Amino acid sequence: MMIFCRIKVIQRLHCFRHHIIKSFIMMIVCLWFSTAQAQTKYPSYPDSLIHKGIDQTFSCQFDSALLTFQNLIDSHPESPSGYLYRALVLRAMMMDFESDQWEEEFYELVDRTIDLGKKEIEEHKNNALTHFYIGGGYFLKGISQAKSGKIIPGVLNARRGLGYLNEVLDRDSTFYDAYIILGNYDYLTGRYYRHVDWLPGISDNRERGIERLKLTIQRGLLSRWAGVISLGWIAYDMENYSLALDLFLSGHQHYPESRFFLWALADTHLKLKQYDDAIWIYQQLFTSVQQQTGNTLYNQLVLHYKMASACMAQQDYSIALEHCEKILENDIDGQIKDQFGSRFDKTKKMRNHCLEQLTSQSDNE
Repeated sequence: MMIFCRIKVIQRLHCFRHHIIKSFIMMIVCLWFSTAQAQTKYPSYPDSLIHKGIDQTFSCQFDSALLTFQNLIDSHPESPSGYLYRALVLRAMMMDFESDQWEEEFYELVDRTIDLGKKEIEEHKNNALTHFYIGGGYFLKGISQAKSGKIIPGVLNARRGLGYLNEVLDRDSTFYDAYIILGNYDYLTGRYYRHVDWLPGISDNRERGIERLKLTIQRGLLSRWAGVISLGWIAYDMENYSLALDLFLSGHQHYPESRFFLWALADTHLKLKQYDDAIWIYQQLFTSVQQQTGNTLYNQLVLHYKMASACMAQQDYSIALEHCEKILENDIDGQIKDQFGSRFDKTKKMRNHCLEQLTSQSDNE
């Protein structure tokens, strides 16, 4: 019974974990581009092609990114790199679309990455980069499993990944990019230490995690923006919204089309009660979501809900009512209904409150 209770506690940590996993995805994407330039047994890696695919992923040009990394797989089929890049694009798509429709291919690619990496280790046991690929593959698999509710296998795979990542530093102490994964892990486990202190090897190392993230920003090869969004969500979690806003804004300026940074910016503006700015960015996101092939209704519902909340806070009840009606006019069931959850009932309460306020204003005129 105690074990099941602990699992339930972990499952309730969804909100912050959701943001951190998005950070993990972005940081790992950055990391593999930076490390791909290291010396490997594939010295002719087309760095410009990798850079192109990374920028396409950050800018949410997913179809183009998938094609770019498929070309990498075709040109280097025995390297773990291309399979992992393509898996990262699929994971980013699933996070952005809030859909698991590409999950099967994603896990196949991650497992292929791990298998090929282990074959490389048989030939090059001291290759830090190969250990990094395997560790990152396990870690990405673990956090993805955890997000989908598979807590125990997720934790186990993430811990396997950490083992390989620590071996990276044992082989090359200047591999500063590895600190971005380890730093995020330190903060995340420290953040919920009181809930997971029964797990072996878990302690509250939040400060160490933050310092590791700063170090990788300063000395990592190309991990700056991954570190920036990670520190941004940590600042957000610590309720230091002004710092979070500055960090997310710098990322948005570098990747203006990235919905990852737009969501972060809008949510932070909302926390700061800067409602006009939040609504303006949510509107940009709504247009972007509508234009993105494959995006689900769920993101549109969430955006209507957030804009309704912001309008309510401004006492703009007529616009808030419009957003509420947009949500409630949909006959939603299945996965989207489960995802939206209690916000349906909250939307009904907001709509009723708007109607009461508008009626009262009309009576007073």
